[in-house]
Amino acid sequence: MANGTIGNSQAFASIAVDDDRTYGDTGLTKREYFAAIALQGILSQDDSRPSDAANWAVEYADALIDALNK
Repeated sequence: MANGTIGNSQAFASIAVDDDRTYGDTGLTKREYFAAIALQGILSQDDSRPSDAANWAVEYADALIDALNK
């Protein structure tokens, strides 16, 4: 998927280095980041059950990834 958005790729590229050893990428995936931002917006406007809000956030994240790949 050249030039596409992969939900499981890192949202913020970073490398953990300790004593000259590289441990690879760390942090949130793009999907997790998008879902967290969506959840923040959902919770600012709604007082629904946490499980519903979390599911909606993931749905919004997946929809954003799909839209970015079109």
